[in-house]
Order: sequence, then structure tokens, then C-alpha cells
Amino acid sequence: MLLYSEKMEELKRVAEQHRLCPPWERCESFPCQHSSFSTDEDYLADLKDHVFHPELLWTAWSLFYGPSQKQTLSPQELEKYSAILSRCERIAAKRPQILSEIDANRRMFMEEVLGFPRKEKVHLTEEEFAALKEKVKAMMTEDFQRCAVRNGWST
Repeated sequence: MLLYSEKMEELKRVAEQHRLCPPWERCESFPCQHSSFSTDEDYLADLKDHVFHPELLWTAWSLFYGPSQKQTLSPQELEKYSAILSRCERIAAKRPQILSEIDANRRMFMEEVLGFPRKEKVHLTEEEFAALKEKVKAMMTEDFQRCAVRNGWST
């Protein structure tokens, strides 16, 4: 089992390797708000296909959840989807672990990068919630303004 700092280093490595930042927003440190928060290679490959080959991925997942649709495809067409269908199967089998890892890594990101307190459940007063909401809003506004300046948009 990885230690907390080792998990963060692994997440940083994978987040930088599998950049999900939009072209107009090149984040300088990782993980960032665009990170997948999973280190699972199948999940990351699925995300990559989601970005670069969405129709292929959508069709593969449709075939996975509706196996009767496979009968409408020729063997050659079905072969085109075989690797992705195998990956769909692995992801479906690992889904609870992947979701658990994403949840844990998001919490770790919120603690280390955003400075949120480490608690299983955070019970905020209305005032604390309003202050947190303003902090997040300010961070998002600052992020948008940096992006606008970089791209020459008027704000």
C-alpha cells in the first residue's frame, strides 16, 4: 500500500503524463483541476478515447451494454471494437476501485493544493460554507482571467 506522499507523487506523474487540460489552459503544476484523479491505465485510455475518438468509444460502450447490437456488425467491424470492448469489461469490473481511488485522490488534491481541512465529512456552518464558496469562486475567476489574458480575450 502506498504512503500518502507516494500516492500524491504517483498522481502528479500520471496527471502530467495524461494531460486533460483544454488547449487554452495549460496548467503548470499537477495534479490540476482538469486531472482525472485516477492512475488506472484502462480508465486513462478510456478518457483519451473520450477526447480523441468519442464516436468510437460511444459505440464500444453501447456494444458492451447492449450485446445484442453486436449481431448487426460484420466480423471486420466487430474486430475494430474488440480491444476497446475488452477494456470496457476491465473497467466495469474495476469500477468500484476506480471510483474509490478518484474520490480519495480528489480529497488529497483538495487538502494539499486547495488547503481544505482533512476530514471524512465536513460539517460547515452557513457562514463557513459562504466563505468557502467565495474562495472557490475567486479561484475560478482568477483562473478564467489568466486564461483570458493568455488568449487575448477581453474580460
